[in-house]
Amino acid sequence: MSINLYQEFCKTRNLEAAWKSVRSNIQAKGPGEKPLGFDRFEENTSTAIRSLQSRLSGKSFKFSKQKGVLIQKGSGGSRPLVISTLEDRVVHRAILNVLQSHVPAIQNVLKTPSSYGAIPKDYSVGEFGGVSAAINKVRELFKGGFVHYYRSDIPSFFTKVKKCRIDRFIESSVDDEYFVKFFKQAMEVSLENSSALTNDALSMFPDEKEGISQGSPLSPLMANIYLYDFDSSMIQHKGCECLRYLDDILILAKSRDELHRSVDLAIKQLKKVGLELYSQDDKKKEKYSSGDVNSGGFEFLGCSITNGSVSPSASSRGRLLENINSKCNRFILSLDILDVGGSSMPMTYPEFLEDIRRTVTGWAMSYRFCNNKFFFEAVDKKVSLELDRVHARLSKITKNRDKFYLIYGVSTSNIVFPKE
Repeated sequence: MSINLYQEFCKTRNLEAAWKSVRSNIQAKGPGEKPLGFDRFEENTSTAIRSLQSRLSGKSFKFSKQKGVLIQKGSGGSRPLVISTLEDRVVHRAILNVLQSHVPAIQNVLKTPSSYGAIPKDYSVGEFGGVSAAINKVRELFKGGFVHYYRSDIPSFFTKVKKCRIDRFIESSVDDEYFVKFFKQAMEVSLENSSALTNDALSMFPDEKEGISQGSPLSPLMANIYLYDFDSSMIQHKGCECLRYLDDILILAKSRDELHRSVDLAIKQLKKVGLELYSQDDKKKEKYSSGDVNSGGFEFLGCSITNGSVSPSASSRGRLLENINSKCNRFILSLDILDVGGSSMPMTYPEFLEDIRRTVTGWAMSYRFCNNKFFFEAVDKKVSLELDRVHARLSKITKNRDKFYLIYGVSTSNIVFPKE
């Protein structure tokens, strides 16, 4: 007996679980990343969930327009990010929950042994999640003689996905006409700031026929659905091992000739769905590499990998330190402003330290599976130097009692009622 998927989707426990996932993701990004309405939703969660459930159950809920933002990539170029309202994000996550828990065809996608990206804990392998499982598989294959490698991103993957393929998969897998209709509405992109974007920028965002929203909780699952046939074809090819993490692909083989045959097959299979891989002709070393691991390592999923060592990649370490530097510079600037007559602080010193702690801890936790301690010690030293800069500037200003209390987030009468 089939269930009414839309009714399952509307249940309070599903919406509450979706909110918890969205809240956790937002909080992990730090205090500066809260979307509009986050604090109000958090303070009145029961009321907000009841209101949302009422509109969903009554089929009066309407998705809001999104905001399109171009994020500069460290390797050059831009990544189109679609920012939905907080309520829409909760709805997207609730859709994802019921698809993953109640639709067998979706569960088959999640069980694909060569796919490691955005796989729920119930389906993933390894203590630390998808990246850890993928890296451990790579090390295992090295030991088995799979030392010839080809690594590539799929260029512009999220903008090239044909929506009709996703729609057909959902239509054939979900026996609930209204839920299918609602899912398609959730996948639509209508930017509120489209008139402010250039034509070139606008072309990078999803339209009616192509593209899935980077930033939506649904996007990773849609990526795995779209590449399900590709995964199956590569698994059936016995001469290689192909690992995929969303749009990152690594092919390993025991010989150079077998690697070439396997790469040719991958290119052929991706071409069927309008996609391609990078090659040595593209001259984008951060996007593509190929060789023998015994002659040098390669980067995959933010890690530098050799036949005996796994460590955070240089680009990952660089991004972390750049982020810490930027946070320290902003806090020092706020101290400078306070020192010359400013009367407020955008962030207190304890809040600043907590922000740094969250950033460093979050980064380190995502690399717990690495085995090269040297690079972590080097990162710690550089973070300490950044904090030394802040402390040096702080020591010059905290001799003033009122400013000291303001910096540390403790109000005094002189701050609440400044002297004339």
